[in-house]
Amino acid sequence: AATDAKRAIALAPTFGKAHARLGQALYFLKNYEGAVAAYEDAIHYEPDNSITKTYLEKAKTKCDRQKEKQARSARGEEVSVLTENSSIQATVINSVATDPNAQTAVIKTMGFRGQSHAMTKAVGGNMSQAASVDTFNTEDDPDFEEALRIQERANRYLANKNYKYAIEEYTAALFLVPDDINLSPDLHLGRAHALNGSRRHESAKIDATLALRIKPSPEAFSTLAKSLFYMRDYQGAIESFGRCKDMLPEGESLSMFDRAYLQKAESALHELLQ
Repeated sequence: AATDAKRAIALAPTFGKAHARLGQALYFLKNYEGAVAAYEDAIHYEPDNSITKTYLEKAKTKCDRQKEKQARSARGEEVSVLTENSSIQATVINSVATDPNAQTAVIKTMGFRGQSHAMTKAVGGNMSQAASVDTFNTEDDPDFEEALRIQERANRYLANKNYKYAIEEYTAALFLVPDDINLSPDLHLGRAHALNGSRRHESAKIDATLALRIKPSPEAFSTLAKSLFYMRDYQGAIESFGRCKDMLPEGESLSMFDRAYLQKAESALHELLQ
């Protein structure tokens, strides 16, 4: 992405969006100093672009923290690091099941595994308590805290079937945390459910696949399976439900909705093969 942005700048040096895209690419590469320079160039050519200004401030904050961290490390001081095990154990599961038929998922109960933890929190009003940023160590990653706040809004939009706004919020959160081992997959899955609710099943399939690449989970395979079902890829749906079932903890089984979708996929495939 950084290379493509540099090529675009070479072809059109005064194109502000090309500089902004370079800033975004460098930001994801954690080259915050380079990102700041690129965003400043972007604002030079597009001084009224409020979005670029916002990301410039984020890059500056990250750059300052990175330099402070490097200085402390050089002095031999202990540096707090956001690790996989230290900050993401309480990550909110956002695999909220929705479908074009306006059905919602079965909540985990009586030995069955559902995908509507976020739906429960959004409707029940316990979201802020479950996803309180005080639970997380965000000292070295200020974007994480903001992504959690955006995630809460996205969950509420999804619970109310406001899919357009849910998609926008999940996308904004993913910009901030594109590769967190737990949070990013949840965001991809939340967006996938909103996309399925909007009948954008191909895009939902891509999001479910991205979630699986970061961290395979039963919820991700379930979401992928339903996306494939809507796309009438019944064989793929059956296989994904099988992978979902294989990953479930001992004693748990597919949710009622997943079992229903699996049976429909098997029946549809049987009819096609006759």
